[in-house]
Amino acid sequence: MRLRFFVIGIALIAAPACFAQTAPPAGAGTVPTPREPTMPMPMHDPKNPGRAIPSPSAGDLRLAADVQQALQRENSLSPQGRQVKVIASDGAVVLRGPVANDAEKARIDSIVRGVSGVKEVTNELDIKQ
Repeated sequence: MRLRFFVIGIALIAAPACFAQTAPPAGAGTVPTPREPTMPMPMHDPKNPGRAIPSPSAGDLRLAADVQQALQRENSLSPQGRQVKVIASDGAVVLRGPVANDAEKARIDSIVRGVSGVKEVTNELDIKQ
């Protein structure tokens, strides 16, 4: 009989510890809020690190691809002239990279200005010596 009371006593003493409430984990019981879509990190202009360049839109990517295709089709350009870097933003196109000479630089500028959708051209091409 003594053993029975002893076991019941231990159960009564231990019970509150077993059923005691602890603080819920952080965020428990709350409805998760949907995360806002993450925006891509802005690029920075290498020639002006303080200036952020916005991520290109689908239209900007299409315009840059059209300019690249126009340059690829031009057989009079050197291989470097066909591979210039093209950055497009709302119809404004920036050209960067090395070219063979002044004539090629002018020719590339002329080709790009003739592409549909190009409103403005900033020619930052460098003549390779």
